[in-house]
Amino acid sequence: MWILMVAVALAIDSSSFVNIEVNREIDLTGHYTSVINNIRLENKLQSTVSKYFHAMYKDNVDKLSNIRAYLKDEPHNLLKAEFQEFSGDYAIYKVLVPRGITSKSEANLIIYKVLVPRGITSKSEANLIIEEYFAQKMTPFPKKIGIFDQQLMVFSDSIHYPSPYTTEFSTTIVKFPTSEIESYTKPSDVPYDIKGKSLIYGPSTLIKEFSAIKFQVHYQNPKAIPYFTKVVREIEVSHWGNIAVSEWYTLVNRGAEIKGEFSRLDYSNRYKPTAVNALRSLEAILPRMAWGLYYRDEVGNVSTSHARQHSSYVHLEIEPRFPIMGGWKDTFNIGYNLPTKGFLKQKDNTFALNITFGFPFKEIIAEEMIVKVILPEGSKNIQSILPFDVDKSYFTTVSSFLDFNGKQVLVLEKKNVMDFHRKHFQVVYEAQVNDLIIKPLILSFYVFALLLILIISFRLDLGLEKEVKVKKE
Repeated sequence: MWILMVAVALAIDSSSFVNIEVNREIDLTGHYTSVINNIRLENKLQSTVSKYFHAMYKDNVDKLSNIRAYLKDEPHNLLKAEFQEFSGDYAIYKVLVPRGITSKSEANLIIYKVLVPRGITSKSEANLIIEEYFAQKMTPFPKKIGIFDQQLMVFSDSIHYPSPYTTEFSTTIVKFPTSEIESYTKPSDVPYDIKGKSLIYGPSTLIKEFSAIKFQVHYQNPKAIPYFTKVVREIEVSHWGNIAVSEWYTLVNRGAEIKGEFSRLDYSNRYKPTAVNALRSLEAILPRMAWGLYYRDEVGNVSTSHARQHSSYVHLEIEPRFPIMGGWKDTFNIGYNLPTKGFLKQKDNTFALNITFGFPFKEIIAEEMIVKVILPEGSKNIQSILPFDVDKSYFTTVSSFLDFNGKQVLVLEKKNVMDFHRKHFQVVYEAQVNDLIIKPLILSFYVFALLLILIISFRLDLGLEKEVKVKKE
């Protein structure tokens, strides 16, 4: 193992940087785990270095939902971090610093999957912040609880930042949803302390590269752990002034499962807290101009929803027909309409749709998301402009009322979609404005033809009465 680590360090050139100070913050208060590594580093070489390598435990890669980075002074200018290789117990990510870090200068980075373009110049310092977001890294233990029991979670990670570079000073803070901590690792060579809802490890000094000390915590989490296993968002554009948005969700609560059968009598107990990890409602933020909202499930329309319009958005709160207990699933559909004004721009025969990619529910990870943009029939030269990469992008067709060749559908697929992906993207296409009158003309023709057939049928005399009378005479 040590030979492997030395080989990796030599390939990475661990002498290029020194982590002067690393402050890690692990947040366990939400529905997923966030790890923020704030690194102040120094370039030890005589030349500018544009690559900083970030290590991660191999067993965390499958649980990683997002990793990002940016310079602190440029928080909206995200840097690129890309996977490099697996080595031993680690996954290595390469970070490129575009401009470099100059002598005695400072910069701040936050890393998803980041390449820092400017580089880090000789003998200069930079503050590097690495943000990692994990799904299902905290797990319920025990896996099943009674309806009156508290939900306990277990989480494990490294006390030290697992860096391929030497770290001179390090501190790790773990934040919990409550102050009820059942147990935690108490290392003999690392200081530790509990302050309110936080567990602090460190400070530690002179930590060697790839040095790791595992810790585990067992704590109360009185919250649901909702995930969307699949989200399908369908956006249908009509040049008659409307954009119809329909979204289908498959929801699962990954908290501790209920032990035994569910009892409405116990659930409605007024004297004891019951089903602390049940999901009772969801909140969404919709565009201000949304109208015609609906909320349905497999049974039909669900009336337990509330919508309030604010100055800049519509707040939607939905309540399922039943509480979503740990391990339970639910499927539902919400939809609304938007006016094309403000979302669809036109110049001659060129149109540009500007609308959000992600779903409107906060702090939930969608393990798989499919966005379908249905364009008017006859659309061509379709291009999409996205603020991030997607896993798949392709075209298909769908036919509806009075369509001849079907409508073009742009399909975008992406895994592990989070709040960060609730950003606007654009779809640019060309369409003939005169095509708008084709369907009304066709519909008018059908109505005219139907009326003509009815008129002719009323005027025709197909009876045999006269002919029968002549034969009788």
